[in-house]
Amino acid sequence: MGATEEKPDANAQAPHPVKVNAFWIDETEVTNVQFKKFAAETGYVTVAERKIDWEELKKQVPPDTPKPPDDMLQPGSMVFSPPGAPVLLDDYSQWWSWVKGADWKHPQGPNSTIKGKDNYPVVHISWDDAMAYCKWSSLRWISSGPGFGMPLAGTGCSRSI
Repeated sequence: MGATEEKPDANAQAPHPVKVNAFWIDETEVTNVQFKKFAAETGYVTVAERKIDWEELKKQVPPDTPKPPDDMLQPGSMVFSPPGAPVLLDDYSQWWSWVKGADWKHPQGPNSTIKGKDNYPVVHISWDDAMAYCKWSSLRWISSGPGFGMPLAGTGCSRSI
């Protein structure tokens, strides 16, 4: 695992061996209708929907980074925007754009919806969002009847089957 490019992403590590333990994964992706049920039952708000807190964000950037204008600190997510011509692959900003208001209910931005896409995979979900869904779905499956638990990717979540 690691980056071999001449100019890797700032967060990339040098190539190094990694061992991945066995894990279970669901047969299908989590769909919009499944995530909608989770959000409705729990009141969960995804990372892409939350107000951006500058005090939290500045812990993740170099010291003395100036605060961006408030209109830049709006909830949203990265949206795939295909370039009109071939581009070099060393700069993802050529095909991904930050879109204010993009989230799982508005996958292309605030003027889009998931209407008619109940069985599409849910998108704009962070690791934190996935773990919250995992915890909720595991508790529901375990309580829904007999079975045994399976660990999911070392998260501590388990699913009864």
